[in-house]
Amino acid sequence: MELRELGNSGTRIPAIGVGTWRYDGGVAPLQAGIALGACFLDTAEAYGTEDIIGQGIRIFNRRDIFLATKVSPRHFKYSDIIKSANESLLRLRTDYIDLYQLHWPNYTVALKETMGAMEALVDQGKVRFIGVSNFMLRELQNAQKALRKHRIVANQVRYNLIDRTIEGGLLQYCQEQQITIIAHSPLATKL
Repeated sequence: MELRELGNSGTRIPAIGVGTWRYDGGVAPLQAGIALGACFLDTAEAYGTEDIIGQGIRIFNRRDIFLATKVSPRHFKYSDIIKSANESLLRLRTDYIDLYQLHWPNYTVALKETMGAMEALVDQGKVRFIGVSNFMLRELQNAQKALRKHRIVANQVRYNLIDRTIEGGLLQYCQEQQITIIAHSPLATKL
């Protein structure tokens, strides 16, 4: 599996990840994929697949899995993010999340509060890296400005041959800032 650096973190992850939105294949296929090298797993509290991921990774060395999950926008208040992360950790049966992402922007909660919680999770060792998902250029810039000591390392956005919206400035900005683009729906599936 080809590896790529995550942002400028020094951590290398597989160039292709396994997304688990609408995944219902059970533990065995997931474990077979991991055994064959599919060790970058992407989930979210909203997907309802964190529990199956937790069951699937339990037989592997946790350090060999790169685990990404997302917090739902309705949980962007400080205490809600901390609670959501702790609940995700329980469902995933792990003591840390490699990449914790804000799933969508939320304009009703101050970014300083949201990003303060994300930084606290990194400082506590519960999260290794901070990311966002479905953030366009201005939203990404504002999220980064709200961080005091950590950086956003990834933005997971829709990107494929049909939807190339991010090429209007977001892609270039991420390249300049060393923020990894994680493409979702790379085969142009509908949301």
